[in-house]
Amino acid sequence: MYVPLLEVLAHVLARRGRACLRFNFRGVGRSSGSPTGGIEETEDVEGAFQWLQEREDVDLGDLGVAGWSFGSWVGLRWALSSGSCRRIALVSPPLVGFDFFHFLDSENAHLCEQTLILSGERDQFSDSSKLEELAQRLGAELRILPDADHFLFGREKEIAEIVASHWSQ
Repeated sequence: MYVPLLEVLAHVLARRGRACLRFNFRGVGRSSGSPTGGIEETEDVEGAFQWLQEREDVDLGDLGVAGWSFGSWVGLRWALSSGSCRRIALVSPPLVGFDFFHFLDSENAHLCEQTLILSGERDQFSDSSKLEELAQRLGAELRILPDADHFLFGREKEIAEIVASHWSQ
């Protein structure tokens, strides 16, 4: 949750009037529990969602989830199964090594109204044909960032502005 990209993204979204919640998955930083490679981490997203449900100052009818790398995979799986997410931004989805398609085939999958996929053209953990297929299947806008890799160093503000602009539509 202290990755500069996520810090800048939360700051820009908050500046645009969106409530933001960042958290570590189980076993990361000072979070309790043990990592499960993404299998049970959707429960962490659900826990954050349940906490938000207790707050009167958050509009859950306009809920957006933004995840970077591993977080995009977990966030998408939660969004598809919960049906509680209106907007989702998948930043540098690691399509090499993680199956983003299996969960789309579920008869109970709930697509988000707005989906944005951002990836660097030199992303070491992605594949352009898989990105295009994922975007098509999700009905997503796909943005490929020139001269960027998976980690998007130095592009944090640009990414945050793209997500914030997409979510203000």
